[in-house]
Amino acid sequence: MGEWVYGEKRTTASIPSFPFSGLRFHPYTLSRSIPGACIPVAKMIMIRKPVARRLLPFAAFVGAALIFTVIYGISPLYTSNQNQYLLYGLARGGMGWLRNDWMANTTDPVPLFSWLVYLTYRFLSVDWFYVYFAAAVGIYIYALSRIVFILFDFSGSRLRQFSFFTGMALIHSGFLKTLIYEVSGKELLSLFYTGLAKQYVLAYEFQPSVFGVLLLLSIALFLQKRYRGAVVLAVLAAAFHTGSLFSAGGLVLAYMAAIYLEKRALWPALKPGLLALLLIAPVLFYVVIHFDPFTGEKLARAQHILNSFRTPHHLVTARWSTESFWARIAIIIAGLACAQGTRLFPVLAVSTALAFLMTLLQILSGSDSLALIYPWRISVILVPLATALMVGRGIDMLFRRYADVTKRMAAPLLRLNIALLVLLLLGGAYTIYERFQAHANDPARGMLNYVKTHARPGDQYLIPSLELEQLENFRLETGAPALVDFKAVPYRDADVLEWYERISLARRFYRAPTIDCSLLRQMHQTYRLTHLVLETERFSANCAFLTPVYRDGVFGVYEIGE
Repeated sequence: MGEWVYGEKRTTASIPSFPFSGLRFHPYTLSRSIPGACIPVAKMIMIRKPVARRLLPFAAFVGAALIFTVIYGISPLYTSNQNQYLLYGLARGGMGWLRNDWMANTTDPVPLFSWLVYLTYRFLSVDWFYVYFAAAVGIYIYALSRIVFILFDFSGSRLRQFSFFTGMALIHSGFLKTLIYEVSGKELLSLFYTGLAKQYVLAYEFQPSVFGVLLLLSIALFLQKRYRGAVVLAVLAAAFHTGSLFSAGGLVLAYMAAIYLEKRALWPALKPGLLALLLIAPVLFYVVIHFDPFTGEKLARAQHILNSFRTPHHLVTARWSTESFWARIAIIIAGLACAQGTRLFPVLAVSTALAFLMTLLQILSGSDSLALIYPWRISVILVPLATALMVGRGIDMLFRRYADVTKRMAAPLLRLNIALLVLLLLGGAYTIYERFQAHANDPARGMLNYVKTHARPGDQYLIPSLELEQLENFRLETGAPALVDFKAVPYRDADVLEWYERISLARRFYRAPTIDCSLLRQMHQTYRLTHLVLETERFSANCAFLTPVYRDGVFGVYEIGE
């Protein structure tokens, strides 16, 4: 099958299945649809048709990534976990005076991610963090699309592909999520794409967890029998986010089991595991050398602080919401049912069973060490994958059962998909605008701007840092070191114990009914504090060594003298 382009017959190459990649522009139609003066340009484009065809899949990826990112949503810098994970790279890159910050000099739990942050800050711009997040979103929807299109053979139907993309956009819509929450008081949509224990692949900002999308892409490569690529991507996800080590390892074990069941030969099944061990060795070496993850009293105390005090929402199974837990389990089971009879089923079955057994073992043993390997974290890919399989299976069944109707109504259905996407885009754009407006109107904005402008070498601020994570973005917004904050926590045992001591002193100071001058003097002498941030309503400290230097309707800043 071919087509004539200016006397040359060229074979029409198949373009990888992805939403919007099926667009075609015939040379004759194109030349008749544009003004005569533009025909030479059109001829030049048509002569380079093979180049354009090679670029079309990339253009489709970029377009789909941008559309899905706007629909899903994105948060402004610096939000949530960015205030912990960007700190190391930005401090190394020279942001403000963060090189002097204690937290920035603790052992880095995600060194590869921090190097990416460092290089971006030094040679590009922090705005590239938005680009990275959009790229991760693009990989996320691309990987899910590829998996579904392979399993249910969507390659011959652009309408099915488009319908799948629209269905996933509806489920992931940030605007619909907010609307449903305002009506019902529950985040129902997030049940379909977030994992257990309030963990996720995509949040709304660039952070190490977004590299979990590589696990989904790894599964897509496995289905295409590109085993080495699948293993490399799984290891890369773990290298960028060590919290995904167990998930990546479980996935590779699932690949090995699936290959063995398919080929009934041991060596082909062992090869992915051996390759994974070889590639992950540097990461394991780094963890062992820098975090000493073996038994010891100091390690046990640090793990208990992390589990019960800092991150119980991630690590204490007793705090999981029963309703959301069983809802996600039901989604995973439904995904297994949809994958039954396919090459994906043993991968999902083995990885799910492994996560279940390790989670059960942790619950029965109560082990803090076992909790910290996050055996349930693989749910962050199992849940969205199961959702995609349900959407894909539903579309496949509808198009098969009502083949005549869908063929006859192809044009109206296409217009309906486009209309829904436009509405979701508008809603997503509005949601993003609201987030950026809220960020710009942060009540602490005046104080943060003052500190950013007046920060000097040697400064160190004591800031409100309670469980509410107040002023969690202080360091990255100002470039000024802080004694401690609740959001940013180290992971090496000695660093965790030091962090806990600092946070305990800060809580004791800020929770006192009046300003404790003696305690503040003690912290000043121990940690060389130079400034104190207080809420304006408490801005009446009578300590002789405090000098007020800034005050607005929300916060005030004191300079601490000798």
